[in-house]
Amino acid sequence: METNIRRVFIHHFFKNQKAISDKQILKLVKESLPVANFREWYWALMDYGAHLGVLRVNPNHRSRHYVRQAAFKGSRREVRGKVLKLLQAGERVTISGLKKLFPMRAGEIQAIVAELEHEGFVRRRGATICLSGESAR
Repeated sequence: METNIRRVFIHHFFKNQKAISDKQILKLVKESLPVANFREWYWALMDYGAHLGVLRVNPNHRSRHYVRQAAFKGSRREVRGKVLKLLQAGERVTISGLKKLFPMRAGEIQAIVAELEHEGFVRRRGATICLSGESAR
């Protein structure tokens, strides 16, 4: 479960509880999921959870499934964010170009792009990668 979404639900629905399971939280997440625009809903929850993390003691410590995230620097999360940032800035992005920018193990860049594609953030047109709502250049 995404840590910021977990934080929102623990903060609002499990105020004085400990050892909260993701199963308990997922039930509420499903109940709150809108029929349309569910991606926007998740993005809003993630943004709100990040905001809560700045304002309060992290309620995720009360989760039975909480694991401290690995360092951001040099991580797959960092590369994912940078790929999306390049695309948002209008850069022409290809797998070979990304391999030059991010020195990672063989296949890692392809796997990251495949994840972003599967999640609906990007799509491929030949060698070019673009944001899902844009046409490839």
